[in-house]
Amino acid sequence: MSLDRLIKILKTGTAYTRGTWVLVMGGQGEGLAAIKDRLAQLSITVCNAENLEQAIALINQNDMPPVLAYMYAEGLGGLERTISIYADLQKQTHIGKCLIVSPEANPDIDFSQMDENSPLILSAPKRSRLN
Repeated sequence: MSLDRLIKILKTGTAYTRGTWVLVMGGQGEGLAAIKDRLAQLSITVCNAENLEQAIALINQNDMPPVLAYMYAEGLGGLERTISIYADLQKQTHIGKCLIVSPEANPDIDFSQMDENSPLILSAPKRSRLN
């Protein structure tokens, strides 16, 4: 997925404040470094977690939940497992947007070029609408 597309997703309906951060799970290597560098230019911190426990610890350390959970399904054990991790995170805190990148959704998709068919984007209901 292009970083420009990621930034566009972040800017849509996201309130930027000092301390805004993105949670990345299952990512590593040059792709993760590129995300960190580019978002740092926008004063957005990127924190990486390898599992649910690390993610919850990061959320508890920050004053606010992440504006986006960006999850690589391959690094987290597959698409079904990743969706389960997202659901568990939502039980702990309110994460407004979650972007799951997974070739399982459609193995023919080139994730460097994203369109409306890729990847899976989950958006949580507004906190005011939760019972």
